[in-house]
Amino acid sequence: MPLEEALRLSRYSALDLQRGGQSHAHTHSKRNKVTHWPAPDKITVLALLESLLHAGKTSDSERT
Repeated sequence: MPLEEALRLSRYSALDLQRGGQSHAHTHSKRNKVTHWPAPDKITVLALLESLLHAGKTSDSERT
C-alpha cells in the first residue's frame, strides 16, 4: 500500500477514534462541521504514528 494511501486511511481511523466511533457522515453537518474535527497537528501526528506502526507490523511479517 502506498504511503499516501496509508496516511489517508489512518487519518480516518484516528478521526473515528477521537469522535468515539461515530460515522464519517456526521462530520458533514454544516452546523457543526468545524467542531468535530481535531486540530490539524493532531491528525498529522496520529496518522504518522499509526502508519509507522502498520509499516512495522508489515515488514515483520514479511521477514518470517
